[in-house]
Amino acid sequence: MVKDLERSFFKGVSGHWADSSFATDEQLREASVYYWWWQFARANPVFWHARTSGAALVNPTSQKSFMALGDLKQDLFEDWWRARGFDAFRDPRELKAVREIKDPKKLPSKYKDENTVLLHVSMIVNRETILNEIKDILKDHHPGKDLKPIDYSGAVLKPYTMRYDPEKLAETFHCYIYAQLYPKVQGWVIADRLGMMPDVTVRGFDGQLATVEAKKQCEKLRQQVLRALANADYLIENLLKGEFPNHVQISKDTSPFGLKAAARNKYKNAIDRKKNSESGESPWHDWLKSTFKDYLHAHIAQKAQSFCGFSKSVQGNKRLDDFVSGHSHLW
Repeated sequence: MVKDLERSFFKGVSGHWADSSFATDEQLREASVYYWWWQFARANPVFWHARTSGAALVNPTSQKSFMALGDLKQDLFEDWWRARGFDAFRDPRELKAVREIKDPKKLPSKYKDENTVLLHVSMIVNRETILNEIKDILKDHHPGKDLKPIDYSGAVLKPYTMRYDPEKLAETFHCYIYAQLYPKVQGWVIADRLGMMPDVTVRGFDGQLATVEAKKQCEKLRQQVLRALANADYLIENLLKGEFPNHVQISKDTSPFGLKAAARNKYKNAIDRKKNSESGESPWHDWLKSTFKDYLHAHIAQKAQSFCGFSKSVQGNKRLDDFVSGHSHLW
């Protein structure tokens, strides 16, 4: 019998509290930063190679981040959350913003630091005046929106920022997986199938490009995909440093397992597509296909159903395969 997880405090969960039901509630988990952290970490080629080859990352921060995430080969978020995510992301205690100090002489040492401002509040002044004066003091001491969860969270893995849109993280992830699985598919097709710009219509019900104007709209869709793929690269690279979600542009580490030729070549052979091989795919791309193809197809089918109003099965559906691969524009 699986033991229930105790209700605990999390920075990256709506409402900040979660228990055993969090991992099994699809809507709740996908609205959190943790679900997409797990998905991007699983798809990260560096972490995949570290997991499958046993090679250690030369950057200690990256190695620490990799170890903290635990077993990424688990396909179910619920299993990974119980085994590792719960303990890695929960805060050991809830931070209380305001405390009453009844005896200043017995002030706990943990509050005698540079991160604390002690206030003497008169109780014979109206509440509105008190609150306004506290706000004025905070302007001089508190960083406001620049305060990062990573600075005040006690969790092993801390969200880089709370200013994120889970729907955008989902869209970026799906776009990244789509481009990896179907490298020859045009950008506008990816954006169209994922419904990235719902107001832009480029296909008629007969599967043909609707109008000349619609063809011009394809460029808008293509640009949308390019932006999403750039964001995905930054998210994946910053994740190696334990920072997620962080969209800040960063140069890719081309030698995450060291500068020795043997280590570099082994990593390169594991993730780069093979021009001369029969399938043209790398071991990493083969793994991506086996892990995420049905997931991606189901997501696209769900999107198409919401637009067209009727459903189709996912597995073994040639029409869906042709639709996703861009061989046909007819859903």
